[in-house]
Amino acid sequence: MSSKTADSSPVDDLYVMKAEHDVQIKLLSAFGDAVSRQQFKVELEGILKQLMDYTSVHFLSEQLLMRMYAYPHYEQHEQRHTQLMERIGTLQESLAEGDRERMLTMVQHLRDGILGHIEQDDAALAHYLQEALATHR
Repeated sequence: MSSKTADSSPVDDLYVMKAEHDVQIKLLSAFGDAVSRQQFKVELEGILKQLMDYTSVHFLSEQLLMRMYAYPHYEQHEQRHTQLMERIGTLQESLAEGDRERMLTMVQHLRDGILGHIEQDDAALAHYLQEALATHR
């Protein structure tokens, strides 16, 4: 996860955010693959816990970043984070029920949701941070 320091720049923060997105998608893919391969529930629980924990910390990192740079759309962005975490929670409920077909469908919906969030919300944040960098030069 990103560790913000006094000498952290928007460029550094954008690089870290991109790397964290890659890890998020890899964890989600690993979960979907494990469901498809009909792995044991305990293995699925472990991967899903990693995804939940990583995503939660990543979102907190982004929210800190937005606050550090006074991002004007903080509340809407945070709301999208909440919605995506709720989707992960629903995926956890499906795992508890053992409904593999529902899990596979939900993995695809969650992937679409995360990618849409990255392409829209995070892209807007990245643009804002790039402008912040230009202003501070």
